[in-house]
Amino acid sequence: MIELGFFIVFTVSALIVGTIVEKRHYRSIKKRELIADEIPCSSFRAVPDPRSPAKVSLAHGTAVVSSDRFKTLLGNIVSIFGGEMKSHSSVIDRARREAILRMKESCPWAECFVNMRIETSNISKKQTKAAVFAYSTALSFREN
Repeated sequence: MIELGFFIVFTVSALIVGTIVEKRHYRSIKKRELIADEIPCSSFRAVPDPRSPAKVSLAHGTAVVSSDRFKTLLGNIVSIFGGEMKSHSSVIDRARREAILRMKESCPWAECFVNMRIETSNISKKQTKAAVFAYSTALSFREN
């Protein structure tokens, strides 16, 4: 009986702490996206400006985001019966958005990013850990 009580307390505390951490991370992402969204980012290879760029560089950003134990438990239950793992969607979304922000932050001088690509991988079988690598070509048309 004590073991069941410990499991319940552990699971509920994982839900509460995981929710707080996730909401805090989303607030940080949204705040930084307000600034970073002003810089265009495209998966096209073509440069949007007819002028030749003055500065070109590889921009990259990596993010690894893990799910909390409660989401892992929900995901394991869903995987038994099949269906969409909605509890893991936020993990992938947060990792993707964070990697793109870090990519843009790696070249703060850039006026645009072209040929952007995103690579994803799952790190662990036991717990959902999304690793996302975003990279692109950073361009600036200003002479510095």
